[in-house]
Amino acid sequence: MSRVRQHITAGFTLMEVMVSVAILAVLTGTLLGLSVGMGDTAKMIDINVTCNDEARRAIIVISRELRQASLKSITGVPGSALLYQVAADNDNNGVALSTAMVPELSTVRKIGRAASGTSLLLTNGASQQVLATNLIADEDLNGNDKLDSGEDANMNGALDHGIWFSWVGNAIKVTVQTQSLTRRGLPVLATISE
Repeated sequence: MSRVRQHITAGFTLMEVMVSVAILAVLTGTLLGLSVGMGDTAKMIDINVTCNDEARRAIIVISRELRQASLKSITGVPGSALLYQVAADNDNNGVALSTAMVPELSTVRKIGRAASGTSLLLTNGASQQVLATNLIADEDLNGNDKLDSGEDANMNGALDHGIWFSWVGNAIKVTVQTQSLTRRGLPVLATISE
């Protein structure tokens, strides 16, 4: 009887290993691309929500202030800063009327940009309240309230002010525009008007 030698081979050939590594690299790259894309989407949603919240909070405060304002005291419309006065009990008689029945008004209040240009402030005497941050820069370089050549800084085809007050009949329309940048430097804009 002759002995038959069995040759047992264990393991993988070089070709099998190379194919496996190539498949693994493709799968890893795909998963990495998906996770980065999902992270970018989540960040974009977060930025969008933040921008909208900033503008919405400012609109809520401005609306409340304007409902209290004396119509005859409002100046700066149309424009990016609003001056006004509200009824106030200056002589401490319990009502906002003097003993001669003349309306009593507060000191002049102002809603407009901070000196930095990116914050929206409500100034009431010596106190200041930040209403919104990250305002869009005012693109109206010549103040004519029209989109002229070279004024569309963010290339959206519209004239952006960041904050703008305009008359609509006997009411004031308030527009607040905020922005933030994505991780890739793309702007996310939010515009809320009331």
